[in-house]
Amino acid sequence: MNDTTTEPVEILRILGTGVPALSTADEAAEWDKQLREWARSLLPKTRDILGSLPEEAESQRQAITRILGWTLRILDQACSPPRLVDATLHVDHLATACRLLANIVVSVGGGRILCTWCQDYGDDPRLIQVIEAGSGPGGSLFACVSCRARNGLRPLTDKQRLPSPAPAGE
Repeated sequence: MNDTTTEPVEILRILGTGVPALSTADEAAEWDKQLREWARSLLPKTRDILGSLPEEAESQRQAITRILGWTLRILDQACSPPRLVDATLHVDHLATACRLLANIVVSVGGGRILCTWCQDYGDDPRLIQVIEAGSGPGGSLFACVSCRARNGLRPLTDKQRLPSPAPAGE
């Protein structure tokens, strides 16, 4: 692992495939070093976004504050614990922190949305469907231009503009 990128979208793409299974302490140390570098590059951007959020976005501010605190606690821990099992867990926590920070920078700071189909931050993502949940937050499905064309998907706003069907009996 020797990637010098600090672009949040690239970090998300790299981490989207997951950290490979680590088999040696050296591999863990290499990933630890890279992930720490990414986290340190994302922290100031995330703090700037937190500072720019309006007071009305209090729940979002609290969530970002918790993520920042958790990330700082992870970064304060010793680099790559000596046992491979502990090092693997530590690297996994660092990778999660980097994904969360990068996602904040890309989505909250940059207004970009992940396409549900291609798992990329494609062009002009549009809401396709909202999934209601009995409990919990539910979910939203977004699709970029190419996935909408490839899969025949229509944005929810387009679906709402369709003419109503004629009443039965007409």
